[in-house]
Amino acid sequence: MKTLLYPVFALLILAMSLPVVAQEEEAAVEIDLRPHFEEGRATRYEQWGQHVSVTTLTAQGQSQAVVTTIDSTSEVTWTVQSVEEDGTAVCTLETHSVEVTYALTIDDQELMAFTISSSNPTGDMPPYDDMVRAMCGNPLTYRVKADGTVESVSGGDAIRNLMGDNADIFPDDDELLEMGEGNTTLPGIPETLLAGGTWTDTDQSDIKIPLVPIPFSPEPLEVPAEMTETVTYTLGEVGEIEGMRIATVSVSSESEIEEDTSELPEGMPPVNTRLDSASSEGEFIFDLTRREIAAAHISNEYTVVGSLTGPDGSTLTTETTVTDTNQTLRVEEN
Repeated sequence: MKTLLYPVFALLILAMSLPVVAQEEEAAVEIDLRPHFEEGRATRYEQWGQHVSVTTLTAQGQSQAVVTTIDSTSEVTWTVQSVEEDGTAVCTLETHSVEVTYALTIDDQELMAFTISSSNPTGDMPPYDDMVRAMCGNPLTYRVKADGTVESVSGGDAIRNLMGDNADIFPDDDELLEMGEGNTTLPGIPETLLAGGTWTDTDQSDIKIPLVPIPFSPEPLEVPAEMTETVTYTLGEVGEIEGMRIATVSVSSESEIEEDTSELPEGMPPVNTRLDSASSEGEFIFDLTRREIAAAHISNEYTVVGSLTGPDGSTLTTETTVTDTNQTLRVEEN
């Protein structure tokens, strides 16, 4: 994974740090970032991602670190199938290839590692091999408003039906809807912006806060929670790179969580959770001619803490830090 990730990361950083040639001289120039969909337009992207979750379990003065690392690469094509009078578009997201590596360690001892590949199934995890094969044969269809907001998604049921009893490992439609944002465009873009102008969008996602095993529950417990993230987009420089008129858009966010303890076992002592920290930063490069994302690099990190006091008065605490890094690079357009 590293041999693939680092060159692309360097390429994105290079593109984002190049001097903007022929920069717009008038600061008051209005910029239109909205997609302006065209029927039949297709864009192919390579995508790279890394998800790292580090959970430290502490009880009675002892601690244990559980680390999950997931690296992924994929290649997809976003195609505009039709455009309505108000600018809303029906678009498909076709997955051509997926490869995922997974590793689980406890106190630096590797307990599990496997690879999932759509082109070369390893057989390590058959349900996931079936999932990526189903993904590559069944495009998702998104309905996208004129401001870039994803309104609905379909096609997930076809993939789940092919997976049979393992359908629950594929993302539900709410997750697919969230994943659709950021494919070629961003959500909620104003009609026009000046350099330095901002807009915001609110995202909600489900997370789980792990708790250590306790005497009256033989299984590890997780507290479901909803994370609400207010994302701020800021239009930066506008100009040209190698003949392509571009705009840079930076992103940052603020987050909060609300836990749901209603399904925890009866008789449990109260569970306390908090969002200790959260940050998001990154940059998008927009092609202002095709009105789409040409490249992006986004990093998100948050830390949640959960604790409870057991029947013997001892405190059990978990601290989980999740870091997601995602990169996108346009490789072909019609």
